[in-house]
Amino acid sequence: MGSTVKTKNEQTNQFGGSAARGLKCKLTAILAMGLFVLISALNSRAQQITGSIVGTVKDEQGAVVPGPP
Repeated sequence: MGSTVKTKNEQTNQFGGSAARGLKCKLTAILAMGLFVLISALNSRAQQITGSIVGTVKDEQGAVVPGPP
């Protein structure tokens, strides 16, 4: 009985899957996370950091309070 040497393509990992399949799964997960981060970063650029308030200030009697000249 001779021992059989497995080639690199025939080797399996501890879960029974091929080593190439495990690497492909890891790469897919990394790419998905990278895509998520990229989309999140692009989405955050749409937020504005400026604003304005428009309206009239009135006192208790309803008279308009004068603003700066």
